[in-house]
Amino acid sequence: MKKLFVVLGLLLAISISAYAQEYLKVLIPKSLEKSFSVIAKDFYDKHKIKIKYESNCSGKAAKLIHDYGKIIDVIVSADYSVIDNVLVEKGFADWNIKFAKNEMVVGYRADSKYANKINANNWYEIIMKPDVKFGLSAATDEPCGYRSLMVLKLAELFYKKDNFAEDAVQKAIFERKSDLDIVKDLLSKKVDYIISYKTYAKEYNFNYLKLPKEINLFSSRYGEFYKKVKIKDHKYGLGLKEIPATCIFYSVTIPQTTQKRDLAVKFVKYLLSNDVASILEKHGFFVLCEPEVTGNIDHLDKELKSVVKYCVKF
Repeated sequence: MKKLFVVLGLLLAISISAYAQEYLKVLIPKSLEKSFSVIAKDFYDKHKIKIKYESNCSGKAAKLIHDYGKIIDVIVSADYSVIDNVLVEKGFADWNIKFAKNEMVVGYRADSKYANKINANNWYEIIMKPDVKFGLSAATDEPCGYRSLMVLKLAELFYKKDNFAEDAVQKAIFERKSDLDIVKDLLSKKVDYIISYKTYAKEYNFNYLKLPKEINLFSSRYGEFYKKVKIKDHKYGLGLKEIPATCIFYSVTIPQTTQKRDLAVKFVKYLLSNDVASILEKHGFFVLCEPEVTGNIDHLDKELKSVVKYCVKF
């Protein structure tokens, strides 16, 4: 009987310990899935706080908080304007910190048709050839999808090719589930070319063509040129009539729904550290040397004030 009580006591202690384990709920974009598995493990090893993360398109993730009040401790977005427009402006978060960049590329395989001929001066002609299969991810449903359309429209302006964007969309094979599905289509040879993130090319080991900076949504220097292009907001959910093209920035905030703000602040500070920068760079991201914060910056948690650069507005 005594042994039984000892065993029951041990089981109770284990269950209480497991229940009491500290954790954070984090929403991330799909394009951070691979790097975030490493980030979450490293954070746990350093702080013994488990990260329970869920990947979603950035617009849907923000709406889970805005529309349904889902209890989330940290949200990371592949498009900073999602946090700006859905959360900060409507009082669901105080501030928004940009910390990393990505860029759009043309992805292909070594055996894609005309792979030995494609370059920055003819890619828009190659993808329109009758025997070439071209793929796009879910347009206006997630950042990678609507950014693909923006690239096509910017290319139309840059190369002075009337109706190119519309013709390319009409030709494209669409995957409406997620931006990762179009990557799978490329790898399975369902399509020859896609427009996607550079980080996907690095992570899934497919060839990619770098696009001019006027097109790839990477360079802030060409921000005014990017703004010439807008995409209709059908599914994105920002309540905007149109979404303007902007430079790709990933950003992070702590929503008001968190019940563990101290732990959330600790994680955000870690996310802005050199340790995470090294992880992200290995996956193809460009990390900002000085993360930029906007919003109600007077409410920025004091632990974060020393690691950010202050801005008035994005």
